[in-house]
Amino acid sequence: YVGPLVNDSQQHMLKEWVMSRYDQGLRAVLWER
Repeated sequence: YVGPLVNDSQQHMLKEWVMSRYDQGLRAVLWER
């Protein structure tokens, strides 16, 4: 049964991508000041 495993890994990758994008945006805002 591989369904949930694949879904979980995809969710993890998505979370990592969102966090990296959020971190980049936060740094950009801090550098703007």
